[in-house]
Amino acid sequence: ARIRFRFFDLLRPLPQLLDELQALAPDVLVAPASVLGAIARASAAGRPALHPAHVVSVAETLEPDDRQAIETAWGRAPDQVYQATEGLLGTGCAAGRIHLNEEFLHIEPQWLDARRFVPVVTDFSRTSQAVVRYRLDDVLVGAEGDCPCGRPTRSVAAIEGRCDEVLWLPARAGGAPLPVYPDL
Repeated sequence: ARIRFRFFDLLRPLPQLLDELQALAPDVLVAPASVLGAIARASAAGRPALHPAHVVSVAETLEPDDRQAIETAWGRAPDQVYQATEGLLGTGCAAGRIHLNEEFLHIEPQWLDARRFVPVVTDFSRTSQAVVRYRLDDVLVGAEGDCPCGRPTRSVAAIEGRCDEVLWLPARAGGAPLPVYPDL
């Protein structure tokens, strides 16, 4: 009874989801970065009046404007989880970096320039479906120097982009464009 999970279908209109979030008043909010940004902007405007103790960005690049909206609305930076079908690729730390899951993965950087790379992943823990030298389509920005948090694994300053982006389509009845999120 102390933990309750709730799934929100992103195919439904955001105003309906905001009403349900208001009723739920979650302590932990986990969503794609652009969805968190939209919720944070609505929350900063007073609807819904949310006060999550923990915010976790997943599934897409956390853009600076969404990060700022989240920090402004809720007074805290979001944690990030870098995960894909291929598994848990990395998690955020207190220093704001994302540490790659090198305890269980071998990640070969294919360097695009001096700081940016595309990860090629080999997973040593899978037993049913091998992931060997699988090239992702993410562009990661390598962090410089040792991380202040003390973790020794490779860290990235940001996930710069992916092939998937939010697609804004015109509403059938006219009016403002509607977002179609990459998960869909």
